[in-house]
Amino acid sequence: MSAEPRPYQSFSSLSTYQRCGLQYMFRYVEGITRPPAVAMVQGSCVHRGLEVNDKQKIDTHEDAPLDDVLDATATEFEQRKDTVEDWEGKDKGDVKDQTVALARVGRLELCPTYQPIECEQEYRIKMCDTELLIIPDVVDINGVVRDRKVVGKSKTQADADNSLQLTCYAWGTGMKKVALDCLVKTKNPKAVTVESTRTDEHFNRFAHLVPRLLDGIKREIYLPADPTSWACSEKFCGYWNICDCGGKR
Repeated sequence: MSAEPRPYQSFSSLSTYQRCGLQYMFRYVEGITRPPAVAMVQGSCVHRGLEVNDKQKIDTHEDAPLDDVLDATATEFEQRKDTVEDWEGKDKGDVKDQTVALARVGRLELCPTYQPIECEQEYRIKMCDTELLIIPDVVDINGVVRDRKVVGKSKTQADADNSLQLTCYAWGTGMKKVALDCLVKTKNPKAVTVESTRTDEHFNRFAHLVPRLLDGIKREIYLPADPTSWACSEKFCGYWNICDCGGKR
């Protein structure tokens, strides 16, 4: 297979390649997209609502009215809901209510804890004949790179300490302090922040890993995931039914 090389890579594309080369091939080489999962839509909608808050707070130093954040979240949900094919047995209305509730917790409990100086700022770093596109959710006034996630259970300190995504964001922005801002989908949604610090050791590992991933992509080496991995399953892989190493094997 031969295709025009992508003009840039992102953390998402590199993590896909690291997880499963065939997933990368289907998505980024052949251009086959799959309908988003419910969790992905929820995360995108909450992200949009809180982005409205953060972008205006950069200038005003005040959080946006709660209703503005919730309206942006609900509007995004209405625009995205028809892209979901499998609602996993959940009621759309209940999913929307939970999504708005998560945005409420984010606005009331997370947003007041930091002052953003950048929100969705693009960084393009030259690396191995390509560009690495890095877009952190937020960089705050204290030099903390913040990544916001909607999750089923709280992230741990080990999750923050070992997150390659946070290392990538810190490396790209030149920061060393990082934070996972988690909105947890419990019965009563809650906000949990886990902070960490990146060291030269983290950056050295990253600087050795990424060129190897890029070299594999350049050489069109698309290795499948370990068949015993959670990623190689019908539940978690949208390409399962068309993959010779998945449902077609």
